[in-house]
Amino acid sequence: MDEEKSDSSSSSSHFTAPVFTPLCPPRIESISHEALVKWKSERNAYEGMVNVWCAGTLEDPANVTVSVKSTMDQELLDTCCKLKWKTLIDAIDDKRLVKELDSIINSVKNNALPDIDKLFEANLRMNLKEGDVTARVVNYFKDCEKLIKTNGLKKIFSSDAGLKEKCSLLVRLVEPVELREAILTHQRFEDRGSLTDEVNLFDLVVEKALKQEELFNQTKRADQRKRAFGRDTSQGGSVKKSKHNPPESKKESRKGKTKDERMAASKSTSRPCLHCGGPHLVRD
Repeated sequence: MDEEKSDSSSSSSHFTAPVFTPLCPPRIESISHEALVKWKSERNAYEGMVNVWCAGTLEDPANVTVSVKSTMDQELLDTCCKLKWKTLIDAIDDKRLVKELDSIINSVKNNALPDIDKLFEANLRMNLKEGDVTARVVNYFKDCEKLIKTNGLKKIFSSDAGLKEKCSLLVRLVEPVELREAILTHQRFEDRGSLTDEVNLFDLVVEKALKQEELFNQTKRADQRKRAFGRDTSQGGSVKKSKHNPPESKKESRKGKTKDERMAASKSTSRPCLHCGGPHLVRD
């Protein structure tokens, strides 16, 4: 009996009950452009977490996901349905509500188109501190996409003319200058497909950036070898000079002295006379 208890306790110790962490959906407290852009990002993250959790529990995500309608402020929802969307609050479902909210997110704030050039020049930069070239380009394109969504420009850049302008902005602001010139030369003389195709442009930027990085590393290694060779040469020359040439100070001390001064100096450093013991030399 005791053995059965021990077996059951040991087998049960291998299994742990799943710990359920409540997933709180983001709430809609305002329909301002900035607030809805933030809400959309948080809502997508929430739904992704629900799908991951349901994959482990084999539940249907539709039965677990909290509806968008229930997360919207009730008074705000009532006001929007009555005045903005011209419908009854009971008649609007999640599909209609999400469509109305997306229309706000994808539209320009206050229907006022900003200065596109100034907006991108001030906010879009390629991070040259990123050592991984491919990751650097991916982040550059990602930042461009985020800038478009944040400012409600997605609808503008979805047309053929808008996509062409988007590719032009990406090339115009790419760094360093050498990379930009290489891309422009390729578009002008080799292949113009990247002028309107974002995927084609991404591949082109990665290709040229990798070549630029390889050239930079080769130049850097050559400069390092050159400096190292220069140090070895200078050190060898200094040793040779100190071995065969007298110090500069001794040369200068001998120059500018008369014969009498040199004779007086030699007398002061010479030994006494062997005959009389005087301070003069023997020849004196």
